[in-house]
Amino acid sequence: MAYVKKSRSRDPSYRMKKNKKKGSLQPAITTLRYKMDYDSTGVTRYVDIMSDMSKINRRLYRQGMQVAVGGISIISDAGAKSNTTLDIQIKTAGNTWVTQNAWTKGYSLWRQMNKEVLEDNPSVQGKWADYKINLVESQSFANTLQVLDGAGSSYPAGEWAKSVYVVPQHDVDPATGLVKAAEEWTACLAGPDDVPNKIVSLIKAYEESRATVQDIAPNVPAALPTSFYLRLTDDGSQDPELARVIEDANDQPPYTMVDGKYPGSSGFTGSACLTLQHRQIINAYQPNAQFGGFVANCGLMELNAKNLEDDGGELEILIHLVPGSYNGILAERMGQ
Repeated sequence: MAYVKKSRSRDPSYRMKKNKKKGSLQPAITTLRYKMDYDSTGVTRYVDIMSDMSKINRRLYRQGMQVAVGGISIISDAGAKSNTTLDIQIKTAGNTWVTQNAWTKGYSLWRQMNKEVLEDNPSVQGKWADYKINLVESQSFANTLQVLDGAGSSYPAGEWAKSVYVVPQHDVDPATGLVKAAEEWTACLAGPDDVPNKIVSLIKAYEESRATVQDIAPNVPAALPTSFYLRLTDDGSQDPELARVIEDANDQPPYTMVDGKYPGSSGFTGSACLTLQHRQIINAYQPNAQFGGFVANCGLMELNAKNLEDDGGELEILIHLVPGSYNGILAERMGQ
């Protein structure tokens, strides 16, 4: 019997490998579990989705992504108490062109800075090097929730070091005559800077680095209503008055020109620099909550839980990510 060559296209393993190359779904844990305390004064905690996904799936999930969150389940202990009325809020950086461009500029300058060393010494860069930032200046490791395993214990963590800007130093130490050591700054996405702790806000830095439109545009000559050409075409007493109406209407932008008022910049104090995605009140009669989907820039979120009554307790939080082609989840690169 003649040998019949087996078609590779009919081989299931070949088709699976081919589809994987096209960016099809990869295996990944897509539900993240956390526990969070609350009290009557309000507790604020943060979530870094890409850090936790890197832990539990044992591969690098780059932080510079727009992450699609399918929903969030919150289970409280309110059902076992009679004096619990919880106000729960979930916030992220606003998904605007300002946020996207601010991240892109911060990332590009960080890469440009590192390139000065890496061009001649490429081997010194860490295998898992990536641009990593915080959401706001008040986020720290201590107030960032840690993902839990199936038994409710914190999952073993590796290294997730925040990216550092090394700012050139030109001042000389008068005692030694030597140039002072360069300053090291880390970054947050939104809100004000934290100068004492050397944390720079990317949105604030972006706002301060770019020109914008004039306060009034166009800059119409004051003599327009009585100008020669307007009088030349005037067929009654209407044109001068109409010119003043046209000149004054909508010649200023539909947003404030005050410094610090970019969406998410330093002019919005506290959590006002973030966008409220969801808010819900739960109590003993409805102790659990379900929140719908949204986009979390850089996979960073702020959660706030406050008991409107008088005692504290604990929440269990399940964050459900949407399956997709980026390492098993739906996420797109930051930047426009």
